[in-house]
Amino acid sequence: MLVAISTLTLTAGCVGSNSGKAPDTNNQFVKNARLPADVDMTCTVKNNDFKKWFHGDEVIANGAVKAADSTARKFADFDDNTRCDFYRWGAQMFLWMTSANENYHVFNTPPQFYDVSVESDNKREFIASNGTVAIGFRVGKGDETIELGQAGEDDVLLSQKESLVYYSIYANDAFAMYRTGVAIKNGDTSLINKLPSALQREIKPLAATLPKEFPSTALQMLDLDALSSIYGRELVDPKTMILELKISWVDADTVTDRDDYIITQATVPIFDRTKDPKKWKYSGKTETKTLAMVGFHIGGTVEGHPEMIWSTFEHVKNQPNNSYDYYVDEKRKITSKQSFNAAGDWIFFPDNGTRPAQISANATAQNIEKSTVTTAIVSKGSDPIGPVDVYGVNPWGNVQNRADLKDETLANNTDLASINKSVLSQLAEGDIRGNYVQVGGIWSAEGQIPGGYPVMFPPSNDNDPTNTYFRGSLFLANTTMETFYQYQTDIDGAVYHANCFSCHNSGSNEPDKAVPTKVSHIFDALQPLKSPLAKQ
Repeated sequence: MLVAISTLTLTAGCVGSNSGKAPDTNNQFVKNARLPADVDMTCTVKNNDFKKWFHGDEVIANGAVKAADSTARKFADFDDNTRCDFYRWGAQMFLWMTSANENYHVFNTPPQFYDVSVESDNKREFIASNGTVAIGFRVGKGDETIELGQAGEDDVLLSQKESLVYYSIYANDAFAMYRTGVAIKNGDTSLINKLPSALQREIKPLAATLPKEFPSTALQMLDLDALSSIYGRELVDPKTMILELKISWVDADTVTDRDDYIITQATVPIFDRTKDPKKWKYSGKTETKTLAMVGFHIGGTVEGHPEMIWSTFEHVKNQPNNSYDYYVDEKRKITSKQSFNAAGDWIFFPDNGTRPAQISANATAQNIEKSTVTTAIVSKGSDPIGPVDVYGVNPWGNVQNRADLKDETLANNTDLASINKSVLSQLAEGDIRGNYVQVGGIWSAEGQIPGGYPVMFPPSNDNDPTNTYFRGSLFLANTTMETFYQYQTDIDGAVYHANCFSCHNSGSNEPDKAVPTKVSHIFDALQPLKSPLAKQ
């Protein structure tokens, strides 16, 4: 079943240290998230501003939240904007997109959002959602929308109770129309040749104005909105700009307190786990399951940032996190430590378990060539397919033991602990979204689009870790999606740590070869939308 909510948009508040309503440290959401009680509240949302996030300006449990205004000029104020501006955006966007009614959440509500199909023959489709999802396993059919392998090497993750982790992808209408407009700009006449001649004459020059990178200014969104309207696919809310999402799920029957999870219905493949413990073949059968959300990844443009803001969320019961330090005073002189604590009923880690020296994948998805359609799950070694112990190696997306980044790490730890504490303490009791935390976000200082591999930290020529154009959580990973990429890598004698831009980049460090839209892994494969105004 889906969470019943009401309706939704927003004005992001700008709050300084310790301003607004003091967080309720006895709040159950704050306790469940294991946030430090004495953290300095450097990043907060004022109580009155938080109310304005909700429709009707009233905070109610599971109430509909408004979308953040991604066209706000503060994002392009490169001299004066703060991490907190971007973390507030992430918090509001998550609450908005996980708002729901009886049939849909915002993230899968047509016409503003599309499900994205699995890749087949190097192609993906925008699919109008019907409120459910289908796992990628069938051949020759384009409606599968959930994948099993993680990005990178198609590694498969299982929970401690041996649920497969499933992945679904979504894109908003602005993303879909930008993809369509680029195709028209590049000469795909099949998209417009069945439209009236007058419309063709209007569409071509509008498509020609589209930028080579994802639209990231209010003016660019006006042009895209005009193109969309003439094409017969008017945008629901251009102020949300370009959005793509990735969500991770587990079988809801394997979690405790399933009422604490955002859930959805899905058609999933049945794999035969009995014949060969090291190779689970697709049985040819499917079943309907209720899935519980464990991770939520947002990639979205805001004013002045075509590289996208990458903001990620996890359920509080996923896994324990490494120890981290944070500030407890406004002058940033006094610190405290949040220690690693493995006691708990975790999804991906044993109760009171021991941290492994390395988190390595146990299995991989065997896919059809040129696709993400899975036909079998295969062990990567001599062990049977099974769970691995997962914990948060870099809390809040920060490597905690680097002396050269001590000040940056402390500040970012404090900002993220405090924004989560501020938001969770103001949600109404019983709001299901209070069981999720923003584990981090990353963007570039002035909208730079990172080049090709390696673009990991630091991307500066002098190898000075303080001289970087990345901002936010410099070593960010969602433990349900980038489980096995939480460690440093030695490349030609230089030590790097991965973050979102390690993969989401332009594909080349040479400007004439860089493709800005490659920051999205799905853009090129997605097929443009047809116009509903075309003659049949």
